[in-house]
Amino acid sequence: MFKHTTIVSGIVFTLTLGVAAHQSQVPTPQPSNPQTPPSTPRNPPSNPSAPGSTPMNPGPPGTAQPKSSTPAMAADKSSSTSASATAFLKKAAQDGTAEVELAQLAQNKAQSADVKSYAQMLASDHSKANDELMSLAKSKNVTVPSTPAPDAAATKARLEKLDGAAFDRAYATAMVSDHRKAISAFTTASKNADPDVKAFAEKTLPTLKKHLEDAEKLAKPAAAKK
Repeated sequence: MFKHTTIVSGIVFTLTLGVAAHQSQVPTPQPSNPQTPPSTPRNPPSNPSAPGSTPMNPGPPGTAQPKSSTPAMAADKSSSTSASATAFLKKAAQDGTAEVELAQLAQNKAQSADVKSYAQMLASDHSKANDELMSLAKSKNVTVPSTPAPDAAATKARLEKLDGAAFDRAYATAMVSDHRKAISAFTTASKNADPDVKAFAEKTLPTLKKHLEDAEKLAKPAAAKK
């Protein structure tokens, strides 16, 4: 009886040790903190058009995306000058300078009082128009020549060699030719897309037409005496 009790007690003791050893190997679960955010970040939305999403950069790493150029393009467009307007301003500046120089020459060399008076009118009118043109060109960031074109310089050199009636005839003829060309150029410019160039041309045209009319009157009697 005693022997049987001893055996049973040993078996119970052995089982108790086994259970205790098994429990010591099982990890104790940690209580979860409901306030701790998940450790794995959420993936950004893959749809760039979804509301609130940030579009992905389609370019290579380190490449900045081009900014919208709409405001800059609008500013450039408002301040730019077309090739036709630029060409007109430069040519008109050359011709205007030439007319003033020839008018000053005529006031000194002309024999006829009418030619002298005409030259004085041209010097005044073209000087005023030149000042307006220079101001307009500056506002357009266009640099215009300050000297006459080669053909105008050649005309001046030819007139400088003449005196008296010969000078009067040559000067009147030159003014007819010059103002016909000027009227043609200003008429074209009066249709220019640039509103400022258009306005300047329209304003100057009546004066040029008056100059041509007076030059033709001076040239007719001069031509009759040839």
